[in-house]
Amino acid sequence: PPGAVTVKQGDLLTDISSECDICVANIISDIIITYAPAFFSHVRKGGLFICSGVVNIRENEVKEALEKAGFSIQSVEHRGEWTAFIAGRPE
Repeated sequence: PPGAVTVKQGDLLTDISSECDICVANIISDIIITYAPAFFSHVRKGGLFICSGVVNIRENEVKEALEKAGFSIQSVEHRGEWTAFIAGRPE
């Protein structure tokens, strides 16, 4: 129904086959870099991928992987030694 929210927790590669409006991941940089294309394929056009758990020294690597997968970086936030991204999937 309109306005309904469904939350799913699971392994992106085996448990979740649908698309979503927002995908959130707080995991290490290597996983974000490796699976950026998989995240992209699960986010609907116009949707967002929010990720954190990125050590500042890996920021550029993660940014490049997200952009290569097709995401558009909308925001980058820093807190101490950590970086978080809000990346959008273009329409």
